[in-house]
Amino acid sequence: MMLLTRFVCLIAFLCFTSTSSAGHFPFPVGARAAGLAGAAVTLSDIWAIGNNVAGIAHLKKATVGIFAENRFGMQAFTTVGLQAAYP
Repeated sequence: MMLLTRFVCLIAFLCFTSTSSAGHFPFPVGARAAGLAGAAVTLSDIWAIGNNVAGIAHLKKATVGIFAENRFGMQAFTTVGLQAAYP
């Protein structure tokens, strides 16, 4: 049973990694990064997944973040995301 659970988790992980991306957002992700005008290279929080993936190396516990941003009030520039990291 444990092997089946691991197999299902692995398949789910592989299915979702093809549709996800890290570090490819056109705008800064997270309030701190936006407040720093996109200079978020040194930040090590959950939003580092979208800004600088190496920043999640210093996370101490599992973290989840959800964000939504509507730039310029236009539907075409709306960004929505869910990020999770487990050290």
